[in-house]
Amino acid sequence: MQDDKKAVYWYAKAAEQGYARAQTNLGWMHKSGRGGPQDDTKAVYWYRKAAEQGYARAQVNLGWMYEGGKGVPQDDTQAVYWYRKAAEQEYARGQNNLGSMYDGGKGIPLDDTKAVYWYGKASEQGDALAQSNLGAMYEKGEGVPQDDTRAVYWYKKSAGQGHSRGQNNLGWMYEDGKGVSQDDTQAVYWYRKAAEQGYAKAQTNLGWMYKVGRGVPQDDKQAVSWYRKAAEQEFARAQTNLGWMYEMGRGAPQDDTQAVFWYRKAADQGYARAENNLGVMYEEGKGVPQDDAQALSWYRKAAEQGYANGQVNLGWMYRNGKGVPQDDAQAVSWYRKAALQGSARGQTNLGWMYRNGKGVPQDDAQAVYWYRKAADQGYARAESNLGWMYEEGKGVPQDDEQAVSWYRKAAEQGDERGQANLGWMYKEGKGVPQDYEQAVSWYRKAAGQGYALAQNNLGIMYEEGKGVPQDDIQAVSWYKKAAEQGYALAQNNLGLMYEEGKGVLQDDKQAVSWYRKAAEQGYARGQTNLGWMYEEGRGVPQDNKQAVSWYRKAAEKDDATGQVYLGWMYEEGKGVPRDNKQAVSWYRKSAEQGDADAQNSLGFMYEEGKGVLQDYKQAVSWYRKAAEQGSALGQSNLGRMYKEGKGVPRDDTQSIYWYQKASKHEDGYTQSSAIYDNFIDEVFNIDDVEEVAKTYIKAIAKRVPDKPSVSTDPNYQLIVKESLINTYLGDEHKSRLREAYKEVMSPAQMQVYLTALNSEACAGIFRWDTFTKYSLSDMHDSTVKNKKLVGCNSLLEQATTETQREELIAFTSSISKEFAEKNSTEMSKALKQYETIKIVVEQMKKEIELPLPISEFQVYEDIVAGHNYVEQIFVYQDTFAEDETLEVDKNALLSEACETPDLLQMGINMHITWLDINHQHLLTHVVKKEDCKDVI
Repeated sequence: MQDDKKAVYWYAKAAEQGYARAQTNLGWMHKSGRGGPQDDTKAVYWYRKAAEQGYARAQVNLGWMYEGGKGVPQDDTQAVYWYRKAAEQEYARGQNNLGSMYDGGKGIPLDDTKAVYWYGKASEQGDALAQSNLGAMYEKGEGVPQDDTRAVYWYKKSAGQGHSRGQNNLGWMYEDGKGVSQDDTQAVYWYRKAAEQGYAKAQTNLGWMYKVGRGVPQDDKQAVSWYRKAAEQEFARAQTNLGWMYEMGRGAPQDDTQAVFWYRKAADQGYARAENNLGVMYEEGKGVPQDDAQALSWYRKAAEQGYANGQVNLGWMYRNGKGVPQDDAQAVSWYRKAALQGSARGQTNLGWMYRNGKGVPQDDAQAVYWYRKAADQGYARAESNLGWMYEEGKGVPQDDEQAVSWYRKAAEQGDERGQANLGWMYKEGKGVPQDYEQAVSWYRKAAGQGYALAQNNLGIMYEEGKGVPQDDIQAVSWYKKAAEQGYALAQNNLGLMYEEGKGVLQDDKQAVSWYRKAAEQGYARGQTNLGWMYEEGRGVPQDNKQAVSWYRKAAEKDDATGQVYLGWMYEEGKGVPRDNKQAVSWYRKSAEQGDADAQNSLGFMYEEGKGVLQDYKQAVSWYRKAAEQGSALGQSNLGRMYKEGKGVPRDDTQSIYWYQKASKHEDGYTQSSAIYDNFIDEVFNIDDVEEVAKTYIKAIAKRVPDKPSVSTDPNYQLIVKESLINTYLGDEHKSRLREAYKEVMSPAQMQVYLTALNSEACAGIFRWDTFTKYSLSDMHDSTVKNKKLVGCNSLLEQATTETQREELIAFTSSISKEFAEKNSTEMSKALKQYETIKIVVEQMKKEIELPLPISEFQVYEDIVAGHNYVEQIFVYQDTFAEDETLEVDKNALLSEACETPDLLQMGINMHITWLDINHQHLLTHVVKKEDCKDVI
C-alpha cells in the first residue's frame, strides 16, 4: 500500500547516510510535496548533495531547478553546468536538456549544430523527449538540412513510447501532410493520444479539429471542451481560442465578458494574438467600455512582437486618428511591416495608401503591386480592388475582362464589394455581355449583406425596370435601406422619389429631408437638389440665398449641374446681384465638363453678348457641342443659327436637319415647334409631308403639362393639327392624317385652348399671330415672367366648376344634335351612332382628366374627319362687373372673331360662345366666313 510519509522517512534515513540515489529521491519528494509540505529549497539541498557525488539524475534535476529558478535564484549558466555534468556521463536526459540550452541560447551561445548533436546522443539512447526535439530540428531545418521524412521518423519514435509531445508533433505532420500523406484522421488520432495525457498543445489542436470539422464531425461544443482543458492549464493559445468561441457564440453562449476574460489571461502572458483581440474588444466596446487608448495599447503590444494583425490594426488607428493623433506616415509604416510578413490585409491597406497618396507619394503602380500580392493569396478585398484598377486603367493597362475576372474571384468568396462591382460590369456590359438579370443577381447578393452601394444600385434597377419588373415601391425600399446607413447617393435618390411621388406619396418635406442628409455629407448632387428646392420653395420656404448657397457648395465640388444652376442665379440676379460675367464663368465650368444645358446657356450668352463680347461663332460652337450630345435644345438652337445665318452661312437644309433631330426627343415638342415657325412655308419641299407632320405632332404630344402654360399647353397641338390639315395639305391627306393623329390628339385638348383663346385674361397670349410670330421657346420665357399669364391660368382653373361643366355639356350636346340634323349625310350617319358614342365619351371622361368635358359632338367630328365643314367652339370670359349689363354686343363679337382670318379661311364656321362665369350664363352666336368678308 502506497505511503508517501513512510517513503520520505526511509529516503531520509538513507540520504543522511550519503546515499546519492536516496538523496535524489528525497529531493523529488520535497519538490513534489509528497509525504510532507512542498519545499523547493529542501529539494535543491538534497539534489545538490547527490549531484556533488556525480549522480547524473540529481545533476539534471539540480540544473532544472536553476533553469526554472526553483529554490535557488534563476541561473541558466548553472543550469548548463549541471546538465553538462550529466550529459558527459551519457545520461540521456542530461544530453537532451543540454541540447535544449544550445537550441535556445540559454546560459550558452545559441548553437543549433550542438543542439542537434546532444539531442541525437539522447535520442539514440531512446529518450522520447529528445527524439521529439530532434524531430523538430529536422522539421525546421535547424542544425541539420530540413527533412520532413526524418522529422516524422523521430516523432514516431517518440510517439511510439507514449510521449505526448511526440504524439502531438506527429499529429501535426499528418494534419499538414509533411513527411507523410496528409491524413486528418491520423492527425486527430495522435492529437487525442496526447490530449488525453493532458498535453495542453494537443488539447488545443484537437479542439481546432473539432471546430473546423477535420478528421472528426464538426462540433463546436467539443472544440470548446478541449480548448477549456488546455486554457485551464494556462495555455495561452487555448485561452485565446476559447475567448473567440465566446465572442462568436460558438459552442457556448455568446458572451463578450467571457471573451475578454480569456483574451486577457492570454494577453497577460504576452500572447500576441490575444493582445490584438483584446485591443479589438476595447476598440469596439465589446465586453469592456469602449476605449481607443486601451485598444491602441494592446495593438501596440501585439505589433511590437511582430504580430501582423496587430500591426495592421495599429496602422488603422494611426490612419483614423483613434487613440493617437492622425498620422498617415505611421499608418504606412505599420501596414508595411505587416505586408512584408505576407499579411494580405496589410498588403491591401498599403496598396490603398499608395492609390490615394496617403503617407506616401501617390503611386498606382505600387498600389497594383501590393493589391496583387494580397489578391494572389485569395484575399477578397484585394481582388476587388485589383479589379477596380483594371477597370479604370490605373497602374495597369485598362482591361475590363481582367476587371471582371478579379471581381468574380472576390464575389464568389462572398465579398460584397466584389459582388456589387461584378453586378455593375454586367449592367454596363463591360468585360461581359450586358445582362441586367445577372447584374440584379449580384447586386442582390451584396445588398443582402447590407452593402449600401449595392442596395442603392438594386433600387436603381427596380426604378428603371432593368433585370426586374419596374417597381417604384421596391426601388424606394432599397434606397431607404442604403439611405438609413448614411449612403449619400441613396439619400439623394430617395429624396427624388419623394419629390416625384414615385413609390411613395409625394412629399416635398421628405424630399428636402433626404436631400439635406446627402448634402450635409458633401454629396454634390444632393446639394444641387436641395438648392433647387429652396429656389422653388418646395418643402421649405422659398429662399434664393439658400439656393445659391447650396448650388455654390455643389459647384465648388465641380458638380456640373450645380455650376449651371449657380450660373443661372447670377444671370437672373436671384439670391445674388445680377452678374453676367459670373454667370458665364459658371456656365463655362459646367460646359467644359460636357454639361449640355450649360453648353446651351453659354452659347446663348455669346449669342446675346451677355457677360462676354457677342460672338455668333462661339455661340454656334457651344450649341453644336450640346447638339452633338443629343440635346434637343442644342439641336434646335443650332438649327435656328443655320436658319438665320448667325455664326454660320445660312443653310436651310442643315437647319431642318437639326430641327428634325430635336423633334425626336421626349422634350422635342418645344424644339419641333420651330420647324413650323420657320419652315411652314417650305413644308412642301420636304419629300414626305405626311411623315413630317405626324412626327411633329407626336413630338408635341409627348408631354402632358402639370398646369397650362404657353410652352406646354396642349392647345398648341390643336393649332398645328388644324393648320397642317386644313391649310397646307390636300383633301386626300386629311382622312389619313386625322387617323394618324387620333391617338395623340384628344378632342378635349381643343376645349382647353378655346377656353382661353379669346378671354380678356389671355388676350394677346394665345393669339394665333403670337404663335406665328415667335418660336415656342421664346414664348416659354414669357410664361415665367408675364404676370398676365397667371390670370389666364387662373381662368382655366375657374372653368372647371361642376355647374359650368354641366352647362357646357348640355350646350355642346344641343348644338351637336341641331348641327347634325341640318347638314350632310355623313353627319346624319354619325348621329345614329350617338348612343354608342355617348358610352365612349363617358368612358373617356373617366380615363382622361382635363379641365373641360368631352362633348359628343367632338367625337362626331372625328368620325367625319374628311368633311370640309368643321365646327369650332370659342368660349369667352366675361369681364363685366356683376352690376353691369349682360347684353352682348354681337358686332363686337363678330369683329373679334373675324380677327382670326386663318381659321375662317379654312372653311370653319365659328360658334362664338359667351361664358359668363359670375352668372353661369351661356350665349351663342354663329359666325360664318361670309360674315367676315369685309374684315378678310
